[in-house]
Amino acid sequence: MPLPRTSRGSRIRGRPSMSATPSLKPQSIWASMPARVLWLQPPSEEPPLAEELRTRLAAVGLLVYTMAFDSSPGEACRAFDLIIMRVGTQTVSQVASALLQIRACNYAPLILLTDQEPFEWSLMALPTGADAVLSIHTPEEIILARSMALLRRWLASR
Repeated sequence: MPLPRTSRGSRIRGRPSMSATPSLKPQSIWASMPARVLWLQPPSEEPPLAEELRTRLAAVGLLVYTMAFDSSPGEACRAFDLIIMRVGTQTVSQVASALLQIRACNYAPLILLTDQEPFEWSLMALPTGADAVLSIHTPEEIILARSMALLRRWLASR
């Protein structure tokens, strides 16, 4: 079996260097097929961190749509590759109901962001269908990295 060639025509030999840095920038990952992200937020006032995070998601080439999270998001969530649900003053039963409705229509990764205790929300949200539960005060880089990792796995499986 012949060795693969590089773009300049030379053959690739040996192992790749472990110190090599990836040549892809975050923007180029989604250039061929931008992923669609649905940001579900409470209809009430939101913290400024949420706007900054949505801006950073858009900056890496994701298409970010915002929808007020009221009683039944269901069918509206069907066409998205990642769903981020921002929890404010909703009760646990309201969020659990919304998660079940979303999961009935879409199996895309779902991240729950809360300004309350993430551990308590994790006990409800993870078994109900969320893929991650993070505090809204988690550094943006971590939330962005988690979102990108979930998206990579989701898009690769489709």
